[in-house]
Amino acid sequence: MDNIILVVALAAGSGIAAFLIGWFLSRSITKERIAASQQEAERIVADAQKEAETMYKEKMLELRDEQLRQRTALENEIREIRDELARHERSLKDKDANLRNVRDETERKRKEVDRLLGQNAQKEKKVAELEIQLEETLKHAQAELERAAGLSKDDALEQLKESLLSEARAATADLNFTNAGSTDCTLHGFPGVSFVGMDNGTQIGAPAVREGDAFPAVTLGPGENTIAALKISRAENYDSDACSLQPVDGLRVYPPGETASAYLPLEGFNGCDNDGLKLLTIKSVGA
Repeated sequence: MDNIILVVALAAGSGIAAFLIGWFLSRSITKERIAASQQEAERIVADAQKEAETMYKEKMLELRDEQLRQRTALENEIREIRDELARHERSLKDKDANLRNVRDETERKRKEVDRLLGQNAQKEKKVAELEIQLEETLKHAQAELERAAGLSKDDALEQLKESLLSEARAATADLNFTNAGSTDCTLHGFPGVSFVGMDNGTQIGAPAVREGDAFPAVTLGPGENTIAALKISRAENYDSDACSLQPVDGLRVYPPGETASAYLPLEGFNGCDNDGLKLLTIKSVGA
């Protein structure tokens, strides 16, 4: 009986031991499988992450390449637009420069035409004045001839001689006014002219009297000039009682409308100390 119980006990102990061994083996195998599964899962996750990183890098490279391409295309387009704008700007500048040149040339020609028209008008006026003077001279000559008709031959010749000498003793000169500046200037009217002497600019006698009307204003470009006709009567034509001769060494000339004067040397002339005698006669500029 006791043997049976022992056998049964041994058998029961063996079964329990076998169960425990099987349970430990099963648990060990399960842990290994779990560990392997975890490793596999970690590997898969790691591979997925690597693949995702690789794809991300590839996509980023593609995106960067696309951005670079678009940027390059945009920069090329902007450069072309800028070049086109620069060409248009240069073209506009060239057209503007040509327009300015045409405008300047037109203005220069207009001024030249105005100047020539002014000179032509002045010349026509001078011709008219000369015709009047000629007519007056003819009338004077006619009167002289008529008066000479009542004189003896010698008296008529002497009177004619005196008349011719008087005319011969009157000298004429052109006062030349030149624009020495860099811009246009305009002159209008009569210069102021007087004899000076004593080597110190002292005025001798009366200033010049004006003859005729003022010509139209004259516009002078740089380097251009105009004239005013001056007539100088000889002081020697007058009696010593009326004119005490005073040597002169030059002329003081004021341009029309100016207060600054210029000195012009003059030789071979005398003035009078009598301001009532007008030895100088001046015409308008542009004559």
